[in-house]
Amino acid sequence: MADAVPRTDAGPVALTLTLSSEPAFLGTTEALVTRLGEYAGCAPEASRRLGQAVRRLLALLIDRARAATTSPQFEVAFAANERVVRIDLRYARGTEPAEPSFEDVLGSEGADPGLQKLVDRLEVAREDGRPCLRFTQQVRAGR
Repeated sequence: MADAVPRTDAGPVALTLTLSSEPAFLGTTEALVTRLGEYAGCAPEASRRLGQAVRRLLALLIDRARAATTSPQFEVAFAANERVVRIDLRYARGTEPAEPSFEDVLGSEGADPGLQKLVDRLEVAREDGRPCLRFTQQVRAGR
């Protein structure tokens, strides 16, 4: 991946991306999350792990949806400031499947046990009254 573009300010960064259940977008999503992590100030290795974690969990959700013959859309909401990068992965409004819940996905036998090790924190949270999978990565000084 090419060098990240240097930031010209220290203000917050925010971006929301809506994706279909098409697995072809997984690599692009991983690359975008990785780049945004670097742009926000995360070390390259931490940014790479953040991108991997989002990709792996999104792939698991897509696999589960396809097994249930549903095609939800996903929102990947990226927010960062000088201290932390936060990514909320949730179903787009009106496309939420009845199953699986995010809690089921994180706690299931099919869940990737290495996911929790890729980021500082991975949890089920609520944002705007909707459940989401929240990835949190600290921005470390001295990149």
